[in-house]
Amino acid sequence: MKEIVRKYPVTFSVIAVFVILITRLGVQYIVDPFGVSQLNPNGLLLSGSLNIIFTLPIMIMLSLVLGENGFKFTFSIKGFKSGMYALLPFLLAIFVIALGILIAFEMNREFLLSVLPALVFFEFTIGIAEESLFRGLFLVPMLIRWSGSERGRLGCVLVSGTVFGALHMVNIVIGADVSATLASSLAASVVGVAFAAALLRSKNLLSCIVIHAIWNITVKSANALTLYTPPLISSILDLLMLAMPIFAVNLALRSKPFVKDGNTRSGRPTM
Repeated sequence: MKEIVRKYPVTFSVIAVFVILITRLGVQYIVDPFGVSQLNPNGLLLSGSLNIIFTLPIMIMLSLVLGENGFKFTFSIKGFKSGMYALLPFLLAIFVIALGILIAFEMNREFLLSVLPALVFFEFTIGIAEESLFRGLFLVPMLIRWSGSERGRLGCVLVSGTVFGALHMVNIVIGADVSATLASSLAASVVGVAFAAALLRSKNLLSCIVIHAIWNITVKSANALTLYTPPLISSILDLLMLAMPIFAVNLALRSKPFVKDGNTRSGRPTM
């Protein structure tokens, strides 16, 4: 297997990603075929636990791909800061949405205190699982193989983001509204491109995990509270969403490759 991983890292990773996805979705469907459990704290805890279980083989396979191609996981404060900067539009959007949640907190104290702890757990496991899978196991091998040119880096980022968004269409299977699912898939593609560019820029997976989780917690809390969004705030959020892919493409073009001069590794992926 190691020789296959070394010679064909992208093929190995693509197959592994889809096997893990299909298995994970199958287990979720058996446990909760209509997605009802994710509307209550116990269901969120159950789904979060499943995310942790499925993250383990993802990290094992990602470590195998990295190791066989001359990389290794290290922790880098500089890389983490770089990743946070790369996701600056998300940080600004989170701040704006969080203000609305804080204003509405007193009116929804009981709901937030009952659901929020389980939601935080669930969304952090989602952040770990999805970032490890899509920005780790799926994207990193492509970057190892093709990040030596601007065209290659941009292509990897766009493909990764598009696949990430397209896979959200699976929600239609459990009865989600088609038009709403199309809209959310398009938004997920934009988010996927931005996170892929952040990983490429920072070589840091932890920053992507943290912002992914906080973003999901903030947006889902706001949706659950059905907050009224003033026109000015709505316009600011629209501008930030528009800035995300533009910012991401710029970062992708300016980022350092994973491979330099054919053999020398630069920018080790970090945790």
